[in-house]
Amino acid sequence: GNTYKHGSLFFCLFLIAILYVIDFFIQTIKNRKTISHIQLFSIMIYSLVPVIAQIIQIFIPRLMIMGFCISLAALLIYISFENSSEYLDLETGVFNRKAFITLTRYNLDIRKKLSFLSIKIENLTYIYNTIERQTSIELINNVIQFLENVVGRRKVYKLTEDIFVIELSSDERQKTVQIERIHSRFFEKFNFGEISISLNVLMNLIYCPEDATTVEDTIDLIENSFSEIVAGLNKDVVRANKSILVKRRRERKILEILEKAIETESFEVIYQPIY
Repeated sequence: GNTYKHGSLFFCLFLIAILYVIDFFIQTIKNRKTISHIQLFSIMIYSLVPVIAQIIQIFIPRLMIMGFCISLAALLIYISFENSSEYLDLETGVFNRKAFITLTRYNLDIRKKLSFLSIKIENLTYIYNTIERQTSIELINNVIQFLENVVGRRKVYKLTEDIFVIELSSDERQKTVQIERIHSRFFEKFNFGEISISLNVLMNLIYCPEDATTVEDTIDLIENSFSEIVAGLNKDVVRANKSILVKRRRERKILEILEKAIETESFEVIYQPIY
């Protein structure tokens, strides 16, 4: 009654699996210049898994593994073909804003505690305008290389043109060492070649979920908390003020009310004479 049995056309599945492999070799040869090694490996797995699963099912008819194997292979090929360049800043090679949003949202969803040190380079626009673009990029790469040496690779994000975010260690002692190294380094000049430049930086420390529980609030806190620091005069690491989020929500609410009032023509102008 409930026993799985092969039908008369079962051999067609095996032929289709062979056609998968043949098509794999044809498409691989045609597109070999545009396929990465990881993608090539994923296509190979996706092509061979159905054949292997089909052979196993011939000898063990009751073992229903065909659907599972194809789903697993499809997942692998989906992951490998995701465009990693979308998560990287093209000029510096570090993670960009999209990567920060994606990874931070995931970490907050699994309730992982996070610590971020955000750094705003106040005079970066001036540097871009006074020296060659390529030279200024070399300067930023110099800064990024230092930060990655402190916190590790793929822990540095470029949030905006002049704001960088560093994910700190979860270990309190190591976190303190990282902050002190970064803090003391920005009191010194950055040298490369014959150029020596001092960077005017503002630094904020943010803890999640203590200071912000969503990635949107985290970005709001990072981008708006610098206004609380005296620009160019303070290189101390300042704890981000959570009251900024309350202020931002109020501003957004006012803007929503004003936009709605404009759409519904709800404004009423009252003239008050002044004597």
